[in-house]
Amino acid sequence: GTILGKHLRVELDPQRVRPAKSEVERLISDPGLAAELLDWRPHVELQDGADRRDYTAREASGAERDLWWERAVATWPDYATYQTKTTRLIPVFVLDPSPPPVTAGR
Repeated sequence: GTILGKHLRVELDPQRVRPAKSEVERLISDPGLAAELLDWRPHVELQDGADRRDYTAREASGAERDLWWERAVATWPDYATYQTKTTRLIPVFVLDPSPPPVTAGR
């Protein structure tokens, strides 16, 4: 597959599931690796099946971060274990739908 213009092998893992009450717009991620491998920037395009949309990424904080972290740990308990092995707070990013482009004459 191609992600952000980079050709990568995409692997599907049937054991991976979305957290309960999750939406496509939520990702739990360490952006360092994405920046290194993909030249990641806050604007992303995400495809879920045939539905492809543009999003702007932002780091969640406070109660919003806590809510999504709790949901992620409920689905993937290893996240909690990983958090105990670091002193930093693992970031949670939210993808907000980008507004559609403005078309001349509309």
